This record gives sequence, structure tokens and C-alpha cells, in this order.
Amino acid sequence: MARPVGLVLVLITLFTDPRATNLRELRESASAKKPDALQEMWLLAALFVVTAALFMSGLPVVVDAAKGWHPRASTGPLRSAFIISWALLLALIAWQAALWTTALQRYKELPRRPK
Repeated sequence: MARPVGLVLVLITLFTDPRATNLRELRESASAKKPDALQEMWLLAALFVVTAALFMSGLPVVVDAAKGWHPRASTGPLRSAFIISWALLLALIAWQAALWTTALQRYKELPRRPK
């Protein structure tokens, strides 16, 4: 179970970074169009939903790991790493939400029809 979840987390992060790059280019571009901003908004929303769903679905596992956690137990370091990495998902979710907000702002700034 941990391997597929880890793979999904890595892939989500790898997919979010290019969205940030595309969004930066979209903000700096003088020839940007509304459909470009709308596409970024949809992609970022999809990444946000998948990340939030993954976070919520794994929350019971994290709670169970935290219940039996003791730093000096044989599994203490492993549980600590798991709990910390799961908490970092919140930062990823916040990053995706901030990117979506920026895409929405750019979408509103762009004219309906290009001149």
C-alpha cells in the first residue's frame, strides 16, 4: 500500500511544478488568452482534488500511526517520517490552491476577445 501512495505523491508533485512554470509564463505573456488560463485552472483544480482526496483517504492511517507512536520505539523513526511526510501534503495542497487562485486572477485580467 505504501509504494503506490508514495508514487502518487511524487507524481502529483512532479505534475504541480510544470503547472507553476506554465502559470508564470502565462502571467508574463503579453499574448496570453483566456482559454490558456482556463486550461491551467482546470488542471490545477484536478491536481488539488486528487491531492485532497489522497490526503483524506490516508488520514485514518496517519491517525493510527500517531496513536502508537513513541520516538524511541523500534518503529518510532519510521512513524515519525510517515507522519511528517503526510503533514507536508497540506503544504502541497496550499501551493496548488495558491496557483489556482493566481490562474483565476490572470483569467479575470485577460480580455474576452483578443485584440
